[in-house]
Amino acid sequence: MGEWLREKRVLPIDSQCAKQWRKDKGHLPEKCGCLERKAQESYLFFTDRLKRDRERLKECQCETSEKVRVDYIDSEGSGWTYCEKCEERIGSAGHHGVIKNRNDPNFWGLNVKEKVLCGFCLGNLIESMPQRKKYLFWEYGKRGYWG
Repeated sequence: MGEWLREKRVLPIDSQCAKQWRKDKGHLPEKCGCLERKAQESYLFFTDRLKRDRERLKECQCETSEKVRVDYIDSEGSGWTYCEKCEERIGSAGHHGVIKNRNDPNFWGLNVKEKVLCGFCLGNLIESMPQRKKYLFWEYGKRGYWG
């Protein structure tokens, strides 16, 4: 009978189905209902898992950093990234791996899609900055932060 099963390519669904077939040679997967039982078990397992994961996601309070992380960190722990407009290299704020405030458009009160800009690209957007930020931008320029 085992050769017949191999020849017809009929295999038991799982170990439970195989045990039943050993007891009753008429128990074949095409007629036995084991496939339906296995499908129902898989469905219930998946839906229970999905419900549990949904509950966990509702409770999840993920913390995200407000600052952009740098792309590259060298052996000394200092990192850098690139301006998202002109691709100029920009250094990080120390060993923490985040960009400096002066390269963050949000720091200057700008609502742009870019998250990292160099001083030159920020200078092109100075008209969009609030008055107090324009003054601070020029102060940063006097201190030698740009250029």
